Amino acid sequence: MLELLLTTYAFCYHFQLDDPLIQLVEDYKWINFFDFRWKLGIDGLSLGPVLLTGFITTLATLAAWPVTRDSRLFHFLMLAMYSGQIGSFSSRDLLLFSSCGN
Repeated sequence: MLELLLTTYAFCYHFQLDDPLIQLVEDYKWINFFDFRWKLGIDGLSLGPVLLTGFITTLATLAAWPVTRDSRLFHFLMLAMYSGQIGSFSSRDLLLFSSCGN
């Protein structure tokens, strides 16, 4: 539930709905030799899927509360799936986290 609360907080207090440009941008050099970059950002189109992913992942985790067999592995895989989905919705390039040039 913590990730849903953090995501909701970030969008409520740091995302401006009247700005059509990409916001909450992260852009770092990843592999200098190939000029690969880590580019993430959220625009108005990806806002809904990101929030919906957080909500559905939280519901799925709460619904699977009685899981007792390998529960740590289950929760790790849920967080890995959540991270991958958020990454795919907020990626700013075709190769998902790596692109040559600008």
